[in-house]
Amino acid sequence: MNKLKDILYNKNDLLVVFVILAIAALIISNRVDAIMAYPQTVLAQEKEKTDDPILSSDLTGSDDENKEADSDKKNAADASSSKSDTKTDPTSADSSAVNYSVYIESGSTGSKIAQTLVDCGLIKDKDAFFEAVSTAKAESKLKAGNFIVPKGSTPAQIVKILTN
Repeated sequence: MNKLKDILYNKNDLLVVFVILAIAALIISNRVDAIMAYPQTVLAQEKEKTDDPILSSDLTGSDDENKEADSDKKNAADASSSKSDTKTDPTSADSSAVNYSVYIESGSTGSKIAQTLVDCGLIKDKDAFFEAVSTAKAESKLKAGNFIVPKGSTPAQIVKILTN
């Protein structure tokens, strides 16, 4: 009789384990769509909060891949802005209508932002930018994203653009 009880209890234990595994599999299979849609949900929420463009690659991939991709995108944007933005209306001889598209990566330091501006030719040296940031007390107000900066802008004007 005891052997029969042991066999019956062991089979019941196995049955309970299989039922729990089946329930877990059903829950996971029903939620896979929600799990896989999570990055797009975060992307949509971020787009609603800000007008800054957010790339889906910002939500996935390793940091090294993102840095390389962001660097390539910045270089491509700089190259395209220098090509497309230097085109002016032939009826206008005003060369001050040239704008530069500057991409500031999320998490960029002041030094990295200054170097980006130097590389684009918008400022001559980093110190002028640092002084303008300090004067405007905008050390913690600089934002990431794409910015349109007119050619010939002063460092103070650039800081105002990067903080709005």
